[in-house]
Amino acid sequence: AGSKIATEHPEFVLGGKGGGLFNLSNSTARAWMTDFLSKKITAWGIDVLRMDFNMNPLGYWTKNDAADRKGMTQAKYIEGLYAMWDELRAQHPGLLLDSCSSGGRRIDLETMSRAVTLSRSDVACTAGHQTVEQNLTVGLSQFIPLFSTFTWSPDAYTTRSSATPGLITQFDYLDSTLDVAKATAAVAEIKENQKYWYGDFYPLTPAGIDESAWAAYQLNRSDLNAGIVMAFRRPKSSDATMTFSLGGIDASKEYRVTFIDESRNAVKRRMFGSELRQLQLQLPKAKTSVLVRYALVPEP
Repeated sequence: AGSKIATEHPEFVLGGKGGGLFNLSNSTARAWMTDFLSKKITAWGIDVLRMDFNMNPLGYWTKNDAADRKGMTQAKYIEGLYAMWDELRAQHPGLLLDSCSSGGRRIDLETMSRAVTLSRSDVACTAGHQTVEQNLTVGLSQFIPLFSTFTWSPDAYTTRSSATPGLITQFDYLDSTLDVAKATAAVAEIKENQKYWYGDFYPLTPAGIDESAWAAYQLNRSDLNAGIVMAFRRPKSSDATMTFSLGGIDASKEYRVTFIDESRNAVKRRMFGSELRQLQLQLPKAKTSVLVRYALVPEP
């Protein structure tokens, strides 16, 4: 299809070595693509339109800049992308746009106002990046309310590292040794935590990829008087105990608190807010995690 477009409408393509980039900076090209997509959305009953971006566009943009207009092709292209999205959303109310960040290439304020990033980074395309995934959650959540990623194993440390408002499970379902019970528990835990992503986010540790550190964050729903804390002792951390200062907690009130360890065993306690505000967590082993759920005890 791309080759046909390039042949029939060469003005629609920003050419470059090894291929081309559809020229959304060209208003005629954008109108053609908007009409094409709109017809397919109607004909195929599309509810979610995913737009990937697995390429490096800079070379195509700079090659088409005039000497005294550096950066204009890129600026006009991005303006054209937003305009196309706006036109499609106007034509199809309720259409969900999935921007796919493709390694972080499409995470910006204008994109966030129009689309959800269901794949926040291509780092999730392979297994074994728990520290980076934790860092992405702590960092991005301070700016983006909703996003998602992949996970590769149902063990608690791995799934919790990638746990976001939604999660794509890349478990090996055809492997007869897959622990189905563990996988089921992982999905159930993530679903139970989903509602807290619609509240306040508190980073309890700095964003970073230091393997000798802890990573932790808090999600608090003031309207529910409840929330969660997710904490990770990374592989090279020598600290078995850490204390975190929580937000949104009433020091004078009592809370029901549940601690869920790496094996997903739960221990329940009642704690006053003054104690919960300075929450001490223990993880005897490195590369383990703990999930803490809390809720205000109702007035009698």
